[in-house]
Amino acid sequence: MHFFLFPTMLIIIMATIGQSCLMVAANEPVCSRFDYEEKLLEKMVRSEIKVEQMVEEMKKTKESVATIATDIKQRVENVESNSIRLQGLINETLTRFGEDISEEKNKLTALFNEALTRFTEDIAEEKNKLTALAEKMTPVPVVAFHARRSSSATVSTGGTLVFDTVLINEGEGYDRATGIFTAPYNGLYYFAAHVCNPAYYAVHYAIVVDNNQIASSTQYDSDNVYSCSSVNAVVMMKSADRAWIKCTIGSTFYHDSSRWNSFTGTLLNR
Repeated sequence: MHFFLFPTMLIIIMATIGQSCLMVAANEPVCSRFDYEEKLLEKMVRSEIKVEQMVEEMKKTKESVATIATDIKQRVENVESNSIRLQGLINETLTRFGEDISEEKNKLTALFNEALTRFTEDIAEEKNKLTALAEKMTPVPVVAFHARRSSSATVSTGGTLVFDTVLINEGEGYDRATGIFTAPYNGLYYFAAHVCNPAYYAVHYAIVVDNNQIASSTQYDSDNVYSCSSVNAVVMMKSADRAWIKCTIGSTFYHDSSRWNSFTGTLLNR
């Protein structure tokens, strides 16, 4: 670059020096050719040094600008990279946040359903307790019967001894045609049977509730005596359960004005 500037600068320098020599011509001797060339050479050297300095400074400036540009480019790349990473972190955080919200929602739903189930069960249990309490507080309905035979009867094994004369039948649970009592309510019931045997004969009988013997007895006298015996029992029954007197072995049940065969039952408590 400095070689391109050199001819122009040389002309300027020569004109400047020539002008200087002409200016001092009035006071000093005219410049010699040697003096002129020496001064010209000196100015050329100084100019070339300045040009080289300018070129070096421009080179440094260019390198500095390139360095700054590279640094700016690197910073932009770093900003872009950090922006991408930040966006990724934001997306990941949002995803995790959404998953956490969904998980918490599921947990809350499960807890709510569990609490609702327990609450429903507790309500049902309290309702049952209240129902049972209401039943206990409700007065026990009157259920009682007392029936007897109006004549002697011979009954085969497994048969039912029917008491055809009804003295009391509160609640209408006893059937005089079949000799069977049907419980109208759930509850605790009391039953008693009183039977008589002819002389030299035995009677075999039992109180039965839904085909289950809950009390039984046998009555026999070897002497010429007509005697009687009794059995009784307390049993829990459900509504529609049945009770009757069963002949366990074929027997003749004796009746006269002093000896009555009877069957009694009553509801004690619900």
